Amino acid sequence: GVWTRDITGIASGVPTSTQMLQWDNANSDPITTLMVESFGVGQKVGGSWRPKTLVLGVNAYIRLANHPLILGRLGVNNTRLVDQSGLATLLGVDKVLVPQGTVNTGTERETVAASESNASYSWIVGANDALLVYSAPMPSTDEPSGGYIFAWKGLLGSQAFDPTAAVTRGRDDRGKFDWFQVDVAYDMKVVAPELGVFFSGAVAG
Repeated sequence: GVWTRDITGIASGVPTSTQMLQWDNANSDPITTLMVESFGVGQKVGGSWRPKTLVLGVNAYIRLANHPLILGRLGVNNTRLVDQSGLATLLGVDKVLVPQGTVNTGTERETVAASESNASYSWIVGANDALLVYSAPMPSTDEPSGGYIFAWKGLLGSQAFDPTAAVTRGRDDRGKFDWFQVDVAYDMKVVAPELGVFFSGAVAG
């Protein structure tokens, strides 16, 4: 895997040291699981860098926000709805992120209606997975982080991250259409795999 520690979710049974009960199982204990894994990494690398950023696929977020242990920690007078900030507090992490980018892998058709009938939508980030990782609050060559985004400033300078900074536009008179070219120069890299724990199949779906 990409990360030093990988945990696989199972629907039932007794988990091994690299397994856990999936969080849509009412008998699972996601709060304890996440705390144990976070402090487990911290014990190896130092508490200052223990992972406290939780990235959840959409299904994982939905199941966690409605898990009986999570709801049980809310007072009876509280709103029984947990947003990302509230979930972070209950789980003992700094922040919870839920990527929601989508992709349509269906074949393009000549009309909107035909394209929609052939559409196949899915989340770009695995909906049933989760990642617990240390993410540095500020990038630094002296600060470890699970991952960093590196810019190639030799090409676009300080505008390497800006998708609106290097836009070229042209006209194809024969095809009677305009075209746009957008240049960016950056890449995302895992730089410290020991600072992350990946949960594969954290929920069944």
